[in-house]
Amino acid sequence: MKYAIIINVLVLIVLITTLLYFSFGTNEYLNFLVFFLLGIVSIFSAIKYTVGNKAYGYYALGDLFVLLFFGFLSVMGSYYLYAKDLEINIIFPSLSIGLLSVAVINLNNMRDLVSDKLSNKITIAGKLGFNNSKKYHFLILISSIIFSILFILFFYYKPISLIVILSYVPIIIHLKKVYCITKPEHYNNELKKVAISTFVFSLIHSLIIIM
Repeated sequence: MKYAIIINVLVLIVLITTLLYFSFGTNEYLNFLVFFLLGIVSIFSAIKYTVGNKAYGYYALGDLFVLLFFGFLSVMGSYYLYAKDLEINIIFPSLSIGLLSVAVINLNNMRDLVSDKLSNKITIAGKLGFNNSKKYHFLILISSIIFSILFILFFYYKPISLIVILSYVPIIIHLKKVYCITKPEHYNNELKKVAISTFVFSLIHSLIIIM
């Protein structure tokens, strides 16, 4: 596993450097350096989620880091790479995508309530317990949809934007199934669905911005 991590890190560094070179060229040194460092920090944070004596995933910090890296950094960072500018309205899709990503990790932690307790892994779901973690899950996903609606209505509204409604359907179906689940192990069937829903949600929102 150690060698696999090292190889993956080296590959990621090469990919990050290549992406930044094609995005900024050889003239924008400051942007290149800032994004390169952000890439390194992202890699380090991914490793430290579960690796080491002080892995933050074991201290109920996983949700926060996922929101920061899969929401704000990934969305706003990607937008800046292409647009060379940042707009305040990008905060809304950053929150939407970030919260969906948090839902993935929360669902994983909801499934592992028993095993996490036995291994002394502290998660928000573990702190909340079975029923309250469901409420937290609903809050995450409903908030994501609300931020998405606000983004479309106030910044990108046009008839074609209504296709965004399609991205809400699998999320709503997912919430209905989560509500009916009575045993943590049954969450496993929903993990793949919410992950795919996040991808579809991101794709549809990207198309709306492009169009």
